[in-house]
Amino acid sequence: MKHLPKPLAISALVAAMIAAPMAAHAAPVGDTTKPVVTVTSAPSVFNSGASALLVVNATDDVGLKRVTANVYSGTTLVDSNSVSAGGVTDYTYTVDLQGLPQGSYTIKINAEDTSTVSARGNIASTLTLPIVVDNTKPVITLKSGSTFVNGWTTVASFGLADNAGGQIDYVTVNGVKKDLSNNRWSDLNSVRPGQFGAVQGANTIIAYDTAGNASDAYVLYLDTTGPTATVKTGTSSVDGTAGANGVYRFVSFKLHDQANVAFISINNVVKSVTPNVWSDLNGLTVGNNGVVEGLNTLVLKDALGNQSTYTFVIDVTAPVVTGISSVWNAEKNRSETTLTFSEPVTVSTQGWYGSGTSWTRALYNTKESNVAFADLVGNPGSYAFTPVGAPPVIEFAAPAVESVPEVSDETVSEAPVEPTE
Repeated sequence: MKHLPKPLAISALVAAMIAAPMAAHAAPVGDTTKPVVTVTSAPSVFNSGASALLVVNATDDVGLKRVTANVYSGTTLVDSNSVSAGGVTDYTYTVDLQGLPQGSYTIKINAEDTSTVSARGNIASTLTLPIVVDNTKPVITLKSGSTFVNGWTTVASFGLADNAGGQIDYVTVNGVKKDLSNNRWSDLNSVRPGQFGAVQGANTIIAYDTAGNASDAYVLYLDTTGPTATVKTGTSSVDGTAGANGVYRFVSFKLHDQANVAFISINNVVKSVTPNVWSDLNGLTVGNNGVVEGLNTLVLKDALGNQSTYTFVIDVTAPVVTGISSVWNAEKNRSETTLTFSEPVTVSTQGWYGSGTSWTRALYNTKESNVAFADLVGNPGSYAFTPVGAPPVIEFAAPAVESVPEVSDETVSEAPVEPTE
């Protein structure tokens, strides 16, 4: 035990000033008054590895000789703790009980004063203080009633016990503390994600007793979510995917759940499945497994009953041309043809430019042209057209000009001149 007496910081001058009065009180004639001891603070239950301070205060009207705190196991003295009080009238004695072996003990506390009426000074009435040293970990026990699949469950309840006679103080779930009423037996019920700090996945539960002992960690795996469906890559219609962003010509899924994929339905058509952590749903397109063109609903459940729902669109309709505009560009001496489609497409024929539902090509002849295209999920289409040619050139003939006979001097006669009076 560690003995921690109250420090006495008294200078030589002060000691000299009070020496005479103290000497006068050291052994008064007829002093039969007992000292008084009280416990200021004391542990009741603690473990050997922790500091456990017992603080005792003793007083006497004349002076204290010593203060004692003896530790007994039954009737056997285990440890004697006594300290000189130096004749002061008020003394605080601190004993650290750390290191005591596990068990139940009784501490007997008293004090002796400096009286010389008898062979010994007056002895205070002994205080008896029970303590328990508890080095045993609490125990966490899973209660019945939970269903586990591959070590996973949706909810669980636990019994907590301190089998060394101590008391359960509190429990933590992932470090989140839950206080409990201090009893030897306690409970932690209905642990599920969102309760007591529990989360989806791994959870660490630790119980603590009032002695500060921590139980072994109990790891609980909680699953309250349905299976996941991930779109596969690859272009094979057997186990691949054509399309993206929820719209497909055909689609395949990789399914997963730590508590086994146990149920699959598409548009309420149930598909047989062997429960497993991993599963596949391949080549979904119109006509198999209940798949229809347009919106489809996929429902998955794991073996614990957790459900997830996914939707996807199947499109097997080829795009078509809904409009054509063909004009002649005289400046560049070519035709420019623009096609409008029923849905966004990509054009595979070279020479076309555009995006979405509008694509254009310039042609320098008027031969029939064919364009190949596909929608965004790969449904193919084609279209043949004849581009407009250059407008015809119209030539205008100059009008005929009639000939006019030439006039000569011989053919010109002068009019007669009338005589004048």
